[in-house]
Amino acid sequence: MITVRHLTPADIPAVVGIINARYDGSYEEVPFTAGSFSEYITDRKATVLVAEDNGRIAGAIVYVVWPWGNCIDMLAAVQTAENQRIEDILVRELERSAKAEDIYTNVEEGSPQIRRWEMRGYYLEGGVYHLTSPLSGQRAIPPLGCGATIRSLCRGEEGALIDLMNRSFGFKRLDMEEVMSWYKVPGFSEEWIQVAELDGRLISATVCMLDHEYFRHFGRRRGYLGPAATLPEYRKAGLTSALTIRAMNFLARQGMESAAMYIIEGKSASLGLALKLGFRVAKHWVHMNKDLRGSRRPP
Repeated sequence: MITVRHLTPADIPAVVGIINARYDGSYEEVPFTAGSFSEYITDRKATVLVAEDNGRIAGAIVYVVWPWGNCIDMLAAVQTAENQRIEDILVRELERSAKAEDIYTNVEEGSPQIRRWEMRGYYLEGGVYHLTSPLSGQRAIPPLGCGATIRSLCRGEEGALIDLMNRSFGFKRLDMEEVMSWYKVPGFSEEWIQVAELDGRLISATVCMLDHEYFRHFGRRRGYLGPAATLPEYRKAGLTSALTIRAMNFLARQGMESAAMYIIEGKSASLGLALKLGFRVAKHWVHMNKDLRGSRRPP
């Protein structure tokens, strides 16, 4: 009999084995250890449910509440004839217990998993691209159309950065707790945050990070660029291009071989700009969505 309960520390080795087996061979998959999985769920404040079959861990589901949505981040079951049934049970229990009106998960484009999620009542809507670009040398930063100055963030400007990000995205995208956590990453400093300033206030910003997991597993130095945030009244002034190139130049000076970023499907201007700056689409995930209130997908 399959029962579902919350994860305990004693479950982690078994859960890690099941998840690693399920996602083996996926795009840039970095296998978990017990320690890295514990950090993963702690950092994301994730909820993890496990399926137990007569005292044996048979599957797990990982659920994360992001500022932009409620995500089933991982779903895995032991690779037997029962795996789909176990996964279905986990999804149903998560949907029942989640305090959310809707939920989504990401599936690799073209995967047979899309059909499985459709059978669970999910529908395809939107997606996200992973883009990468090689880094070599320093590139000229294009002139700005608004007279702003671009520079690195100064210590003490974190509050202004948070206000900028949240106003730009239109929701609470960032808070002080998350910003302070960046400074705990080895080697990180305010120099990794590129900003544009005009008339004494921040009007645009992008954040760089070292992709530590990629480096540890693949042995290649790659930087990550967060999405550029610009106040609505200053868009179309060339700020995103200038800050992205400045960030790429900074990463190159830090010895990064390449840069990576994520762009949400539907943002054609952002995707077009990234491609123009030398990025290429390395992977495309589609969003599988479900309205937990029971309403039907609109036609």
